[in-house]
Amino acid sequence: EKKYKEIFLYACPAVDVNRPFYELFREKVNSSKKRAELKKFQKKMDLIGNVRMINITDQETFDDNREFVHQLYDVHRERFHTIYPPDDLCFYSNEAYYTQLLYSLACNGDALISVLCIDNVVVSFLVTLVQREVIVDWMPAFDPAFSKYSVGNVHLKMFLEYLCKNPQYKILDFSKGTGTYKDRWSDFITDNYAYIRGFGNNPLIT
Repeated sequence: EKKYKEIFLYACPAVDVNRPFYELFREKVNSSKKRAELKKFQKKMDLIGNVRMINITDQETFDDNREFVHQLYDVHRERFHTIYPPDDLCFYSNEAYYTQLLYSLACNGDALISVLCIDNVVVSFLVTLVQREVIVDWMPAFDPAFSKYSVGNVHLKMFLEYLCKNPQYKILDFSKGTGTYKDRWSDFITDNYAYIRGFGNNPLIT
């Protein structure tokens, strides 16, 4: 007899990155036209300025790239200022808190922050959490001013290529929610549940 109540919360799409990127790219973007289009966007960005991806994985790389970390809040504000998230949770409204949180996570090896820059200006970022060999996409955002270059998709492609080249990473979990890019890149779905133990006034929920 069960001593707990199981409640389904949500599903998360995920992709296996423990393989060569060219195999993943051809499988997930199976149209040669679409692959060429994505590469074309990347080349167009190269015409604007120096495009580079910076991955922050520890204290040293965080300290070396603090100038880019501070730009994350501007990008997030541009992307989400019309959504009106609660002030106490809003990323761009709580810069000091989130900077300290990201610093602590990075120092412990629990975060991987990927930043895409053009001439030292952040145009896209992916804040992910590291759980052993699994990378969990927590907070992505891109500057809407660069939407015509499909900057978010270009960044994700480059990030996936980075993960595929690093054998310590096996899975990229896209976290809850839907999106065209999640449908395109995911291999499988993980189901997430809450477990309630005890049914009195003070149940334990895990």
